[in-house]
Amino acid sequence: MPELQASPDEISINKCITAATIMQGPVIVKDTILGFNSLNGLPGPYIKTFIAQVGLKGLIKILSNFENKTAQASCTFAYTEGPNKEVQLFTGSVNGKIIVPASFTEENSWDNIFQPTFRTLFIFDYEYYIKIGQFE
Repeated sequence: MPELQASPDEISINKCITAATIMQGPVIVKDTILGFNSLNGLPGPYIKTFIAQVGLKGLIKILSNFENKTAQASCTFAYTEGPNKEVQLFTGSVNGKIIVPASFTEENSWDNIFQPTFRTLFIFDYEYYIKIGQFE
């Protein structure tokens, strides 16, 4: 699916419509975003592109001159019954902060640098990992 240059909701809706057209039936698509509060929500839906271009260490470096290291992770599921049908969005968000991890386990997985404010994620806490929606 192409990554569109739009708001997170518009991207999810467009992906869902495109998938429904291809499948000619009901579909569910998922988008996960990570936005830095000091950058007004960027990289947001473009997190994969940012990681591909600068890596996790680069993301941390981008925030190095900002006092505010808080961020928000969101996961949106978009559902439609088929082509030309209404798209429904279901979004969950988690507040947290960007951290420098003790080690990087997967350079392309931003959960290594995002720590939710309500809980510390451990690499083996798979069941909880699935519940918050970051499972790409």
